[in-house]
Amino acid sequence: MIMTVGFFGRIYWAFVGNHYSRQLFCVPFWRARWWKEVVFELRWYLFMEMEPKKYVGHNPLAQLAMFGLMTVGMTFMIVTGFALLCRRHRAGRLHRRHFRPPTGVVRQQPDTS
Repeated sequence: MIMTVGFFGRIYWAFVGNHYSRQLFCVPFWRARWWKEVVFELRWYLFMEMEPKKYVGHNPLAQLAMFGLMTVGMTFMIVTGFALLCRRHRAGRLHRRHFRPPTGVVRQQPDTS
């Protein structure tokens, strides 16, 4: 639950913060120049370039990594964490509607002997 509060705080900051606070959520996948910059940063980190480029804010590779790990990864962890929490506490309609096993899955009964 603490991660969820922190993630919502980060979303809030993306709305009220400056341009660089939105870079975590708005990754320009559709721009060819951005992809060239990602490749350049990869080459720089692999010691294939002699001089780094200067960026104000996050470089494109860092932006891509933060989007993948923080936005996508944290969303996955929050959803699966709440699914496990609902499963553990059998939280009423939310549990029955969203987090039940797929139909046709046979549950194995625990051995009581």
